[in-house]
Amino acid sequence: MVVMAIDHTRDFFTNLTFEPESLSQTWTALFFTRWITHFCAPTFVFLAGLSARLQLQRGLPKRELSRFLVTRGLFLVGVELFVLRPAMWFRFDFAGSAMLQVIWVIGWSMVALAALIHAPTWFIATFGLVQVLLHNAFDAVRVARPARSFGSALWSLLHQPNSIDLGGAHGPAASVLYPLVPWMGVMALGFVAGRVFELDAQRRRAWLARAGCATIALFVVLRGTNLYGDPRPWHEQSTAWRSLLDLLDTEKYPPSLAYLAMTLGPALLALAVLDGRTTARFARPLLTFGRVPLFFYVLQWPTVHLISALFRRIAPSSPPGEGFALPIVYLGWALGLAALYPLCAWFAALKRRRTDAWLSYL
Repeated sequence: MVVMAIDHTRDFFTNLTFEPESLSQTWTALFFTRWITHFCAPTFVFLAGLSARLQLQRGLPKRELSRFLVTRGLFLVGVELFVLRPAMWFRFDFAGSAMLQVIWVIGWSMVALAALIHAPTWFIATFGLVQVLLHNAFDAVRVARPARSFGSALWSLLHQPNSIDLGGAHGPAASVLYPLVPWMGVMALGFVAGRVFELDAQRRRAWLARAGCATIALFVVLRGTNLYGDPRPWHEQSTAWRSLLDLLDTEKYPPSLAYLAMTLGPALLALAVLDGRTTARFARPLLTFGRVPLFFYVLQWPTVHLISALFRRIAPSSPPGEGFALPIVYLGWALGLAALYPLCAWFAALKRRRTDAWLSYL
């Protein structure tokens, strides 16, 4: 959650006219300010599936879990459509384009998982692996922009980031940034991986460490050889360092196999390393944010937006059209976390004290 907020703070504090990963224009600090946040979305989606499995292991009946996944998934879709736009941009009209992003894809992936949990484990694993391993074979299938027919709109929702025309040239539209494939597969694999937490601590950590190393090795082989797994092959650059940056610049929309291997491999290693160590003093503030993820996610948008507006008011000397330098971005990020911490601590304490059903949706 904390790392994710860096990227959103950068969105409000800078006015870049290029992508931070664009090697022709970026620099190392900016590249890694963006790159480090790539670990967030895959880990969120994977752990959402894993958490569903843990609920089963704690005794929740499948039928109740399925019902909860459907209702919470649809709730998240509603949050994406009707809450996040005003939270981000302070715009309360819904006539323009709807942004279908990570909360949207988590919601629909939960709805899909609600059905999958009734299937055998081998089927759920196959469902996830087919999406994650094979979806890049369809990268060449492209539809018109914007999508206007039913078929092109469906393909855009499934695999191709695109805008979907919902009402003519000047009517509403949907901007699909997070297609459902392979995110549904990532959540399904997280659910399967939850079975590892039935093992004793030593075997669990060993399994997570081996799986993490194997996933990182898959990234190195596929990306290093340009064999498969990413629609944009890397090329040798003017220096070895810039060649490394190009190699790390994998496709997120939709997440390529290389992107998922690059991010989920270290995430699995982190699970192995942190297992049993989350009561350490350094982890407690992070756990506070982690216990209230949706609460944090929604509130961080208006928080960093307001902080950036304040900075722009007190620093009028910034040339028009130019944003702030990265040190100011990180200062704004730190201030945003400081402002959000007491609110998150309050809400986490509320969730511990009360068992109201509605709190489980937040």
